[in-house]
Amino acid sequence: MSILRAFFLAVAALAFWVLFIVSTPILHQAIFAFIPPDGPLASRERNIIDREVTSLVGVKSWFGQAKSDQSVLTSGEYAHIEDVTLIIWKVGIYILPGALIGLILARFRLAETSVITGSLGLLATIGLITGLGFEGAFIVLHKFIFPQGNWVFPSDQYVITQVYPAGFFVAIWIIILLASLGTLVLLRCLGCHYRSQ
Repeated sequence: MSILRAFFLAVAALAFWVLFIVSTPILHQAIFAFIPPDGPLASRERNIIDREVTSLVGVKSWFGQAKSDQSVLTSGEYAHIEDVTLIIWKVGIYILPGALIGLILARFRLAETSVITGSLGLLATIGLITGLGFEGAFIVLHKFIFPQGNWVFPSDQYVITQVYPAGFFVAIWIIILLASLGTLVLLRCLGCHYRSQ
């Protein structure tokens, strides 16, 4: 049962940080300072496109954000963004609440530091595997999530891959993993404190 709790806790942490980071343009802009565009985009133009994409994909989209009439995205890029939005919806509506309900049903308690340690181990393993082969993991994940193949956009033809080159996704994944691991370390510290009282 503790393995199941560790799994639910790891999934909850990852899902929370995916939702937060995908919906936060200011974080994207910080990453843009280190990861240049894969094309001739000016910084201001890149930030404008990112805000448009974020409003379509992020949590704001759940409240009826419509496509801009002035979009620079092609219909193919926009279709991909719609698919990504569905994935984000599933994370927010099914996966995160499902993991939290799973923790409740599995009777997770903060004092169970071994469960939190198991979650840390699981996330560290995922981080190590994806860190050693990020490009392969990225391709496999995209082929699984988007089997229709509408996720490949050469940067010389499409704005979306100029705004979000491969390095951007590496940076986002590192931030998601570190934030998730940090959350679990904090929970473990709180659990240790709780147990000592």
